[in-house]
Amino acid sequence: MPMFNVLKRHLDTELRTNIEMIDKTMSTLTVPDIQKYLEPLLAKDQPPRKLYVCGHSLGAGIATMAACYFLLEHDWAQLPHQLVVVTAGSPRACQGSMREHVHNQITKLGEQGCSDKVTICRVVNDKDIVPTLPPALLGYRHIDALVFISETGKMQLIAKGEEAKSHEDEVSAALQGTPKMFKSSSDGGQEQPEERTAYDKKVQRIPKSLRDHMPDFYLKPMMQQASAVKASKTAMDANVEVGL
Repeated sequence: MPMFNVLKRHLDTELRTNIEMIDKTMSTLTVPDIQKYLEPLLAKDQPPRKLYVCGHSLGAGIATMAACYFLLEHDWAQLPHQLVVVTAGSPRACQGSMREHVHNQITKLGEQGCSDKVTICRVVNDKDIVPTLPPALLGYRHIDALVFISETGKMQLIAKGEEAKSHEDEVSAALQGTPKMFKSSSDGGQEQPEERTAYDKKVQRIPKSLRDHMPDFYLKPMMQQASAVKASKTAMDANVEVGL
């Protein structure tokens, strides 16, 4: 069996085990703490708040489950608060039935004119293998809109409900022996600086499907996007002032 098939099988098993463990932990340990410390802050008589739920990798799976809990346990149309969930490199953490409940609830909010009350999205970096696991064949699903980071660092919002099939096809091809995804460099043939840190040199030797899962490779394009948005907003504000 090809080495990367063994790798994927190991990741599948480990992720499924961890997700099942998280589900039990959320039910027995985490939820009581949420009810004790967070629920009072989300009451109707509280000042408007934004509840941010974020995570990377396995933490993203936990954030996804927490998102389901908060979304389904509260009537956000009647609350002054907002729920914002952003995950990076998340595995599939929910069954199809849960995804259906979540989508129905979000659709209902939209029909009530409250679509801005809940925002749920996941960020996937290029060839990151983790978002393709556990396999959809086992019933696991993503629940949220996809923001895809291309190899060049460009971020693009994919329509809600899509599973980024092109991304998964490339992952599948790579696991069958196609070397492109597992090449140790993503420089695209461009010349690299002669001087690189020891860390950079080690990172470049990591297979791309695993390297793209590293927090560094998520943070850089996200920070660049944030800077671009901030610069654009500053320019717009300046134009408004000139207009005045």
